[in-house]
Amino acid sequence: MKKNCYRKVLSLSIGLSLTLPIYCLANETPSFDLEQVVVTATRTEAKMKDVPASVSIVTAKEIKESGANNMAEVLKKVSGLFVVDLYGSGCDTRMGLRGFQGVDGNQDIQVQVDGITVNNRGQNAYTALGNINIDSIEKVEIVRGPASALYGADSMGGVINVITKKGSPDGKTTVALKNGSFKGRDYAFSHSGQEKNLSYSFSYRIQKGDGYRKNNDYDNKFFNSRFDIDFDKKSNVEVIIDHNDRYYRYPGLLTQAQYDQDPLRTSTPNDFRKLKEDRIAAIYKSQISPDMSLTNKIFYSKTNESRHFDMEIPSKNADVYRLKDGDGTAYGVESQVNFKTQLWGREHDIITGILYKREKLAKDFFYESFDVPYEFGDTILKQKTTAFYVQDKLNVSPKASLLFGIRQDKFNFDFSDHKDSSQNYSSSTDAWSPKMALNYMLSDKTNAYVSISRAFKPPSDLRRIQTNKLEPEKGWNYEVGIKSSPSEKISYSLAAYRMNIDNLIVLNPVDLKSQQNAGKAHHQGIEFESEYQLASKWSGFLNYNYTQAKYDNYLYKDDYGSKHVADGKNVEQVPKQIIVTGLRYDDKQNFQGNLSLRWVDKQYMDPMNEAPLPSYAVVDLGLRQKLDKDTTLSLNVNNLFDRKYAEYAHYNSKLHEYGYSPGVGRNIWVGLSKQL
Repeated sequence: MKKNCYRKVLSLSIGLSLTLPIYCLANETPSFDLEQVVVTATRTEAKMKDVPASVSIVTAKEIKESGANNMAEVLKKVSGLFVVDLYGSGCDTRMGLRGFQGVDGNQDIQVQVDGITVNNRGQNAYTALGNINIDSIEKVEIVRGPASALYGADSMGGVINVITKKGSPDGKTTVALKNGSFKGRDYAFSHSGQEKNLSYSFSYRIQKGDGYRKNNDYDNKFFNSRFDIDFDKKSNVEVIIDHNDRYYRYPGLLTQAQYDQDPLRTSTPNDFRKLKEDRIAAIYKSQISPDMSLTNKIFYSKTNESRHFDMEIPSKNADVYRLKDGDGTAYGVESQVNFKTQLWGREHDIITGILYKREKLAKDFFYESFDVPYEFGDTILKQKTTAFYVQDKLNVSPKASLLFGIRQDKFNFDFSDHKDSSQNYSSSTDAWSPKMALNYMLSDKTNAYVSISRAFKPPSDLRRIQTNKLEPEKGWNYEVGIKSSPSEKISYSLAAYRMNIDNLIVLNPVDLKSQQNAGKAHHQGIEFESEYQLASKWSGFLNYNYTQAKYDNYLYKDDYGSKHVADGKNVEQVPKQIIVTGLRYDDKQNFQGNLSLRWVDKQYMDPMNEAPLPSYAVVDLGLRQKLDKDTTLSLNVNNLFDRKYAEYAHYNSKLHEYGYSPGVGRNIWVGLSKQL
């Protein structure tokens, strides 16, 4: 009965999404279109319809109206993204994009803040996302597909760029309070203003709660600030200063019996993570001439963490990783020049830039089995990256433009272990990443594009580059797409792609800890994103994603020496289909509401496809009511029907046992915000 109910909800939502736009009224104006400006896809301002890539934008207004508490909730509704909020508090957000593993493939997505990469050797993508305070966001740009030609490594799946708010000339001070299920508390203060040529904004946020499960509590504090100084009409500098202090506990994975009996229990009562991050960056921009601009960036970040983490799947508290002290630093400079010129009678928009970056990760750790320590480590890993890139957009005609780009990256690694010098090594690798694309205007309302690009990614687990002989991932991506606004009420984008990959890096299916190369694979799929105005106060959206990720040549051995051939099997942790659809209501005065459904298809937890994780559907509701011009009351109900499901699981093929991470049950948040 419950399963049939969800099928009816899904069918009804999709049916509404596909049929209601027919009844749009001609004299209404939409709140969305493909004229929005995006920066990330081409490193220069361009309208979405003119960009030869699959792109989405989430604005501050959309984030505010959705009632999202963290980046996981912001990104779950974005087309093509498979987002797993591992413990339900936004502290540990995992993502998959275009067939790269949803939980263990985070380093295939590059995360940026104001165009500066924040996932590095000191913190991976899910850590970086957890450090972002959504109160400081102006908009989020998501570029799907390889972006190595512009951004280098760790962008095999795509790029997420968080663009922060600039100070308001009117001056704004806002206080927001939220209380929710599982003793959740969320307190935020923000202030922005402008004094002559200085604009500023800063926010402070505290999030605390017990979490959905036992040993799931969290205590996070975020401070974010941005200062913009206009030297004159042609030059300015943006300065970012952030500090984050987070503590959260891991409730662990559950066996099938534990999950069926009590999904709220913990299997790892002692696991936790403490993390601090400090980040400072300066971005200088100058309009040298009408046809030339300069952007210089300098950045520095430092992280410190300690951790207690059960390594076994399912958890038994018998094999534990203890990180006593982990220090990560990253700093560097980047310079970029944009200019327009006429060559051979054609207009060219050219971008060229260089990058120098150094990263260091020091760890003092040990493992213990049944409380007995073993395998001590005191390691330092250093990485130096130098890069050069150039991109030329050639305007062939008023309707067509060609884009050519290439980037050269060189990586130098140095690893040392003060406890075991036999592990010490130095190595280097480099890569050339080209891209070619054509964008063509089929009509004044429809654009189409085609692109070919090469992607590259060095192994993210650098300690095992030597011991496991890991090779860098390499791939060629072939893509076609169309973007259209056939009427003033409807806009949509459709992209189809295929990516052929060598040396795909995956989780080792035997020890479930390390990484290994899986030989050749291919990822292909379709991404559809649409929004439409139903009436003056009603709008809707429908996002559909189909992904086929398969191994072409993958053989591995289990603990008993038996060979397993996974050729033709589905890559684990990759749902074949994801549908996100919903309705929004806005009376343009005092009341707003939204209802959304997210359906995630079945996925496999092992490379032999013997352990499926069932599909699931979750419905969320959000309501906002203005009490007066400065005060707003909000209500959010996530997982409205209290669906029991697992977002993620591992499968131990040796024990024939799952390790489940239960999804969060129904949770209700009530909030009040006041602009002072």
